[in-house]
Amino acid sequence: MEKPDRVFELINSKKALMECFLALTVEQKECVEAREYEKLLTLIAQKQTIIEKINSLEQELEEVELSNLEQVEAIRGQLNEIIQKIFEIDENNLQLLKVNKEDIGAVLKNMYKSKETHFLYRGKHIGIEGILVDKKK
Repeated sequence: MEKPDRVFELINSKKALMECFLALTVEQKECVEAREYEKLLTLIAQKQTIIEKINSLEQELEEVELSNLEQVEAIRGQLNEIIQKIFEIDENNLQLLKVNKEDIGAVLKNMYKSKETHFLYRGKHIGIEGILVDKKK
C-alpha cells in the first residue's frame, strides 16, 4: 500500500474514533445530568478503550512520514475541532459532578441525622447500665 493511502486510512480511522469518543462524551453528560453513575462508569471504560486505539494509531502515524498533503491537514483541523468540543463537554461534566458530589454529600448527611434522630426517639441507642441485684440470705 502506498504511503499516502496508508496515511489517509490511519487518519480517517483516528477521526472516526474521535467522533465516537465525542458521542460517548455527550452520552456521559446525559448520564451525569440524570445521575446514572453505573452507566457513567461503563462509558468511561468505553472511552478508555477508544483512547488506547487512538494511541496505537498515533504510533503508526509517527512511523509513516507525513507529507504536507492538504487533505491530511484538513482532517487534522477537523480533529482539533472535535477535540475542542470534547474538552468543553468534559469540563462541563466535571463541574456537574462537583455540584452533584456536594448534593449527594448533603443528602447522605441529612439521612444520617434523620436516622440517628429516629433511633434516639425510638430508644435504640439508649445505653443500658448493668444492675447488681443483691439478695439477702
